[in-house]
Amino acid sequence: MRELPGGVLRIELRRGHGGKPMATSKVQVLYVGCLADGSVFDESAEPQWFRLDSAIAGWRTALQEIPLDAKWRLATPSTRA
Repeated sequence: MRELPGGVLRIELRRGHGGKPMATSKVQVLYVGCLADGSVFDESAEPQWFRLDSAIAGWRTALQEIPLDAKWRLATPSTRA
């Protein structure tokens, strides 16, 4: 586990190869949002496209570090301290 700026924790599940998105990039993700107890609060059935600069702060931080085709598990704080 590695801590990124802003208190985001990440675990690399699969290495990616290729470039990383920039802060203004459009990214495609397939995600499952879980609470600390493991209960799912949100999930994408299919990959979703969105602008990185419109994502929550933890995703903006982490997704700029993720190489193409990588799979990471993230833990993002609910608010920034």
